[in-house]
Amino acid sequence: MKFGLLELYTSDSKYSLLCEKLKKNIISGKRRIRRVDPYMRLYQDLANFYRTNENDEYIWLTAMALRLKCGLVSEKEILSTPSRAEEIELIDLP
Repeated sequence: MKFGLLELYTSDSKYSLLCEKLKKNIISGKRRIRRVDPYMRLYQDLANFYRTNENDEYIWLTAMALRLKCGLVSEKEILSTPSRAEEIELIDLP
């Protein structure tokens, strides 16, 4: 995911820094997990970037990397049934 962020930043200057987006969301009161969690925000930015560049396989890989980072999947299966709202949001990613 971090290499994807580097790719995003170096591809075009129109992308604002991840920390600026997070700060803006917190200050404006947008506090849903997808708005304030750094990894969720990073996933969304990368998914949008890859969608724009027609790299659908990279969207899937990024979603899987996020699930692995959060400990929601093993190499072959989901470890447990998600119970918290943020876990459910992660499982629902494309």
